[in-house]
Amino acid sequence: MTSPDAVHKCCTLRRPLEVPLKSYDVDLNAADYEKAVQQGMGATEKLTLRPGATVLTVVLHNKNNNAVGSVRISLAQYFARLEAPASQH
Repeated sequence: MTSPDAVHKCCTLRRPLEVPLKSYDVDLNAADYEKAVQQGMGATEKLTLRPGATVLTVVLHNKNNNAVGSVRISLAQYFARLEAPASQH
């Protein structure tokens, strides 16, 4: 029997890295919720990226209405900066 990794190489290459799940509970009153919908809201988190990571996916879940949304952020530009040789002046 052939392993799934040998058959579906694209799936092997796109397999998510094992990363911890972090959850944040945000409880907003109606006025603050409306402001967040209109203007957005921010949160800062320092992440340690593992070698081989190519995409960061952030998933949001609104438990009040069960809506889910996500954004995928390419990490290529960040790793390119880290791997670029220092300019010699």
